[in-house]
Amino acid sequence: MPYHLATAPYSIITDLPTDDSNGNRTRVTAVKGRCLNRLTMEPDERLHVALTNDIIPYLAAFGKGKNNMTGYFFILEYAIILIMSQKRTAWRIAKMLHTFIKHMEENGWQVALYENRNDYLSNIITARYTNIPEQWLEFIKTVKCMMNAEETVWFLCANDFEPQCDDAFQWNEWEKISLTSAAGDTEWEARIKVFWENHLPIIMSVKDCYSYYAISMKDGSVVRGAEPEFEECEVIAPSYIAFTEKLSKGELQL
Repeated sequence: MPYHLATAPYSIITDLPTDDSNGNRTRVTAVKGRCLNRLTMEPDERLHVALTNDIIPYLAAFGKGKNNMTGYFFILEYAIILIMSQKRTAWRIAKMLHTFIKHMEENGWQVALYENRNDYLSNIITARYTNIPEQWLEFIKTVKCMMNAEETVWFLCANDFEPQCDDAFQWNEWEKISLTSAAGDTEWEARIKVFWENHLPIIMSVKDCYSYYAISMKDGSVVRGAEPEFEECEVIAPSYIAFTEKLSKGELQL
């Protein structure tokens, strides 16, 4: 939601009276009380309250020269709450990934994990694609290989984005097939390139036909497409998290 500095519900500490209307709290006890109340909130809620009530009004006043040590206290408070929120988000992502991996293993999928976290991803991918979901990057850092028992459907992992031998499928195989079909038609070729520049393949399949799942860089949704017109796709889930949740709940079969 947008924040309006002029209408923030609390002014900075220098504008507060020396005590409250009942005359039983000082500036110091009021600040302590507000911080203690926030300890009972969820991290994201604390972050929102700190931004609305303290940080944004303070920074507005800071620009007008109303600086004091209390303002630095608020900035420190914001930093702590932000770190807590980030750690909570990372924990949620890790938990969902663990649930997803367990489900796939229980359903006969071959899964290999890295002994140590893998922080490498081909710069071909990082240079071409923006807005890559953090949840998918966590998958890449954790999972070394994931494929069905018949090896006809596989998740693209870090090694898959490296050049493969001549008789193996490349990560962008379906794009290459489409460009071959469009050879000589520059307009068609351009449309194909634009499509794949905005869709990151995450699963390839030769189960019944050539098909794929990809993440849209425009809105984060997961789409599915298949031959012969690979670029004619349908939305399967609004996000990568929603996609893995569907798989974990058995609502989607690959």
